[in-house]
Amino acid sequence: MSEPPEKKQKVGDGEEEKEVEKKPQEVVKEETEKDAGKAPASPLKDAVGFPVQYTTLNVLPASTKPGLLMALSEGIMTSFAAGARANVGLEGGRYFFEAKVIEFYQAGMLKIGFSAAGSSLILGSEGSVCFDSESGFWANGKRCFAGARFGVETVLGVLLNLEKSSPNFNTISLFKDGVRACEPQPLPENLKGKALYPHVTYRGATIYTNFGPTPLCPLPFKCYMVQQAGKAHCKVTAEEKPKDGKFDVSYVVGLPDQGAFDWLDMWKEKNPQYTELSDRMVLEWAEASGLRPKRSASLDRPLIGLDDRAIRRAVYSIAPYQPRNYVVMELKSNLVEEDRKQLLAKFDSETFTKTAMVIVGDPPADFKKRVTELNLKQKQEISDRLFKAKKHEEAMKRLAEKRKKDAEKLKKKQLKEAQKKIKALEAEKKAKLKAERKAKAEAEGKTFEEEEEKEEEPEKEEASEEEEVEEEVVDDEEPPQVTLDADEKKATVVKRDAKDLSQQVLASSFASFSLPTEEEGFDDVNYLWSKADKGASFLKNWILEKKLTTRVEDLTPGEWAGKVSRDFTLALSIWQRKLQEYKDKVAKKARDKAAKEMLAKAKAEAEAKKKDEKKAEEEEAKKEEELEAKEEEEEEIEPVDFDKLDIYGVKNVLDIGDESPLFKEFGPLDWALMTLRFELFLLVKAFEKDVKDPDRPGITVDHVPFYYQKYFKKALILKDWGVETSAELVALVNDAVYVTKQGVLQSFIAPELETFAVFVKLTEHSRRQRSLDSDLGKETPYSKINTRFIVGKTGNQSSGNYGQMGGYGKAQDHMQRGGPYAGGYTGWKKPTWGAPGNDGE
Repeated sequence: MSEPPEKKQKVGDGEEEKEVEKKPQEVVKEETEKDAGKAPASPLKDAVGFPVQYTTLNVLPASTKPGLLMALSEGIMTSFAAGARANVGLEGGRYFFEAKVIEFYQAGMLKIGFSAAGSSLILGSEGSVCFDSESGFWANGKRCFAGARFGVETVLGVLLNLEKSSPNFNTISLFKDGVRACEPQPLPENLKGKALYPHVTYRGATIYTNFGPTPLCPLPFKCYMVQQAGKAHCKVTAEEKPKDGKFDVSYVVGLPDQGAFDWLDMWKEKNPQYTELSDRMVLEWAEASGLRPKRSASLDRPLIGLDDRAIRRAVYSIAPYQPRNYVVMELKSNLVEEDRKQLLAKFDSETFTKTAMVIVGDPPADFKKRVTELNLKQKQEISDRLFKAKKHEEAMKRLAEKRKKDAEKLKKKQLKEAQKKIKALEAEKKAKLKAERKAKAEAEGKTFEEEEEKEEEPEKEEASEEEEVEEEVVDDEEPPQVTLDADEKKATVVKRDAKDLSQQVLASSFASFSLPTEEEGFDDVNYLWSKADKGASFLKNWILEKKLTTRVEDLTPGEWAGKVSRDFTLALSIWQRKLQEYKDKVAKKARDKAAKEMLAKAKAEAEAKKKDEKKAEEEEAKKEEELEAKEEEEEEIEPVDFDKLDIYGVKNVLDIGDESPLFKEFGPLDWALMTLRFELFLLVKAFEKDVKDPDRPGITVDHVPFYYQKYFKKALILKDWGVETSAELVALVNDAVYVTKQGVLQSFIAPELETFAVFVKLTEHSRRQRSLDSDLGKETPYSKINTRFIVGKTGNQSSGNYGQMGGYGKAQDHMQRGGPYAGGYTGWKKPTWGAPGNDGE
């Protein structure tokens, strides 16, 4: 047998890559299995087969031939593996069963082996051992090479040896057309001593299974098939028989994030004969089949990346035609009467009884204990991960230190060697020079006198550094054991990041939640946590609480909000136009005054030069008379003391009595704050009108940005206002709106406005207070507001996208007549000034 490379292998179409653990083993040349003795004295009487409740929903057994298995091949279901586990498990002896591939289509795949009761119906997962059609051997979800490829018309025999006297005890072997395909493979430790059931998993294939007594291809030695097994070696799982001739369909009715899914897991452990119908079941099935769907943040609808509607349609199309017990875990649908009726209608009353299991209210003690165990387990896992990360960090730190020391040693060694080389070169050069001088002296007949060399002090040899023996750090410290604190012990739900329902689904459906009744079509309604009346009361209170804290996702702004917003935009344009005219008028007065002063100066200069041209004097006198007449005409209006003006006594904000508007001192920040007052007021009143739900007292303050986007079609960015929370934003204009003790936004201003002048008056009062605080050196939240944002905001006079306003001619007409944008307003409850924390109650 050729030896494949040790690398990741892809098993079948779409299956997950697994790390190869070992090389394939050579097929033994001499068979180690011996012929079986006499047939068991007390053979198995039950027929071995695949009960419906131990098959996946897409398994289609052929009625013409027992043992012939096909799979549902509609649409997306062709990508899902089909699995079937037999009803007889082996606890001893040595037996085998066979499977023959009739056809492969659409990248067909087959796995054949044994599994423990309660494990996944898809082989290759925890709790199973098997061989696949791509030369792979699986044990507890891990794959290695051991076996042989097989395809159409191949007869496969899988032998399970549980004979204690055999040298191959606790092994499984594969035979291809009666010939051994691999050495006996050991069973995982967690499967030893357990009853193991014959099991097949396939996709894109039709297969025939044979449990005996006659094999399709006899093995090289005498061996009995599973159907011939001794009764003492078998554990028979009785096929579930329906009560009163009917199977049961149970519908779990529980509230979101109250532990419904955890309770179902606990219930299924006690009722393994039930097949779950839910999206989470489909997700687990898809992952076991080798598909890789993404998980959403919702436990009720976790599928992403697959055609979940098509899958759900296929599941509910085939389920009613398979005689088995079901538990329907459609959390949202089971809480809505209309959806419940649709789910009930899928199962006919002649074949199924329909039961509602209501888990609403205070959970029982056994479930609370389960929650405590799960929370402790989860906390321990988090602690273990942190502990492992810490140990890894310490190991990396030790490794870095060791590398640093090794680098320093190497550098020191290299320096020492370099110094030795330099000394050797110097000595060699010196000796050469000495020899040359000696030779020269001898050539000249002179006596060579050697210079007395100073003996160099012998270099003190440094004590040889003993090799430091690196002590291997053995870190056998166990992770600390965690405990739950008092609050964690009181928890009745398991802490999870994922919610049972998405925010959008919950917000759009919770108001219609109800508990089931027999009138809807249920044969029985069982209240498992609380009695019916307490359950109904619990649901009512839960809905009321959700109405306070949940957004209305499908809210549509009504006509009233649009009309009022357009009117305010028109008023805003009138006010800003008036302010501009006022500023132009003030500027013109200043220019006229300057012109008069210049004229007087010119006259003085003319007199000084003694210009007596009469015509020029007359013209100058005429101009002077005109300016004086105009000045006298303008001085007829007595100016108002603006600082002492009673703001709330002003009847016309366009003219406080001297043709100046009340908002004459407004800057960009004031216009922005006035608009914010109006917008928050509009949110409060429009929400009341559009929702029309007496159980919703108003907008929860944290949801203000969401509804702001809904009504004004633009984002409310809190940081632009220099705040972090919506409550802090409301505090900027708490003379118009406030937050109740329940955290609900409310307004001091009545909804039916005759004029928007109240917003001008509130803003002017706030401006004066802000100016006073600034003069006193007080720090206010207004100083944190983004000035660039304010300039940009006041440049756009639209307060929302409710339509274009009328032209300036209409606004000018309102100004001339006074109009509803100029007068006073009494529909306002004045708050207690100086108490920013006042909540209006």
